[in-house]
Amino acid sequence: MRGWLSPIAIITAATAAYFGGPFLRFAAVYILGWSLAVFGAWLLLRYGLVNFGIGASYALGAYAAGLMYRYLHTADLAVHLLAAVGAAGAWGALNGAVGIKTRGIYYSLLSLSLSMVLYGVLVKFYTVTGGSDGLYMPDPRLLGVRIGTAGLLALAALLAAAWAALGEVFGRSYAGHVAAGIKINELRTSALGADVGRHILISSVLASIAAGLGGLIVGYSTSHVSPDFAYWVTSGKMVVGGLIASFLPWTWGFVASAALYQAVELYSLQFAYPELVVGGLLLAILAAWRLYYRR
Repeated sequence: MRGWLSPIAIITAATAAYFGGPFLRFAAVYILGWSLAVFGAWLLLRYGLVNFGIGASYALGAYAAGLMYRYLHTADLAVHLLAAVGAAGAWGALNGAVGIKTRGIYYSLLSLSLSMVLYGVLVKFYTVTGGSDGLYMPDPRLLGVRIGTAGLLALAALLAAAWAALGEVFGRSYAGHVAAGIKINELRTSALGADVGRHILISSVLASIAAGLGGLIVGYSTSHVSPDFAYWVTSGKMVVGGLIASFLPWTWGFVASAALYQAVELYSLQFAYPELVVGGLLLAILAAWRLYYRR
C-alpha cells in the first residue's frame, strides 16, 4: 500500500513548489520533466540495458512540438502531447528492434550511434530544424488558453505521478519479474516461456515515450529546444540519473534522483572542473551502495 503513496508525494511536492515562488515553480517543472527521461533510463536498466541514446527520445518529444508550431502554427497542448508520444514511441520501437538482437556493450553502442545520427540530422538540416540554434517552443495552450507556469507544473506533476504509478504496477507485475529474469539470466528466462523480445520491445517503447514527454515539458519550460537534447552527454546524464534511481528503494526514486543530480550539477558549475564534482557524487553513491549490500 505504501508504494501507492508515490504519486501523492509527487503531487504534494509540486504543490509546495507552486507556493514557493517563481524560481521554485520553474525548477520543479524542469526537474519533473527531466525525471521522466530518467524514468526511461531506469526502466531499461531493469532489463540490464544501458541506453546511451535515450536523449534522442527526449529530443524528439520537444522537436515534435517545435516543428508543429513552426510549420503548422499550432500551440495546442493536446496535439503536442500526441505528437511527442507518437514520435518518441516510434523511435522507441526502433531501439527495441535493436535491443532484441543485441545486448551489453553492443546495445549501448548501437543506441548511442542511432542517437548521434539523429543529432547530426538536427544540426545539418538547418532550414528545417533550425540547426544548432534549435527551435523556439511556444507557450502551451489548452483550448486556446495559455496555461502558464502553474498549468505546466500541474501537467508535469500529473505525468510524473502517472509514470510513478506505472513503475509501481511494473514492479509488482509479471513483466517486472521477467525484467529481473532477463537481467540475471536471459537464457533461463526464455527457457521458462517468457517472450524476451516482446518484453524488451514494449519496455523500449514505454521508456522512449516517457523520455519524449520529459523533453516536451523541459522544452516548454525553457521555451527552446536544440540538438543538445539528443547529444550523447545528455543521454549519459540520464543514465547516471537512472542508475541513482535504481539504488533508491522508492517508486518515486526517479524524481528524487533527477532533483539530486540537477542540484549537484548546478552547484558544481562554480568550480573550474564541474565534472569532478558530479563524478565524485557518483562514486560516493556507488560506495554507499556497496556498503549497504555488504551488511
